[in-house]
Amino acid sequence: MSRFKTTSLLFASTLALTGIAHAADTRGHIVAVNQGQIEIQLRKGEVAQEGAIYKITHYRAGSPKDVTANLRLYAGRLQITMPMPDGRAHAQVLDGQPVVGDMVSEENR
Repeated sequence: MSRFKTTSLLFASTLALTGIAHAADTRGHIVAVNQGQIEIQLRKGEVAQEGAIYKITHYRAGSPKDVTANLRLYAGRLQITMPMPDGRAHAQVLDGQPVVGDMVSEENR
């Protein structure tokens, strides 16, 4: 076996073992907020893991002349309480004040 094939195999197996090769897209957005309870929708219908912690990011849009516009601002954290098979999930707000449309992404990724 050539050195290139050996190196490629080693790299691929390392990626597979660490989960990087098959990492799910755990980004999404908030679709409903009600008294500390949130419903989120993940991209591509990925299923959330119960107990997973997600960070919430708020995008502030505005004119290009405004230096405080077009920023991604930390808006809090949430914990998944009830994942559903269609990519939606119910969650509990841990901190912050999220609003509908805010983006979510798994905290440890």
